[in-house]
Amino acid sequence: MEGDSTGGVNKADIAGFIGFAPVAEPKVEIYVTIFSPSGSTGASGSKHAAPVFTELTDRVLKYMNVAPDKQKI
Repeated sequence: MEGDSTGGVNKADIAGFIGFAPVAEPKVEIYVTIFSPSGSTGASGSKHAAPVFTELTDRVLKYMNVAPDKQKI
């Protein structure tokens, strides 16, 4: 479909998660989108995109020398 921002992917096969870190004094905001996760019958933000967000955020904060929150929320 022309102009379709999903590139023809079924919307049920798109997992997304957005968040910021650290919570107390945010330095980054990250949005993760995963199209058609492999081995899945349906995309889930918490199952597919959130773990990527966590790993990416940890790496970005470490690169930026920003201390993570002391408590996980």
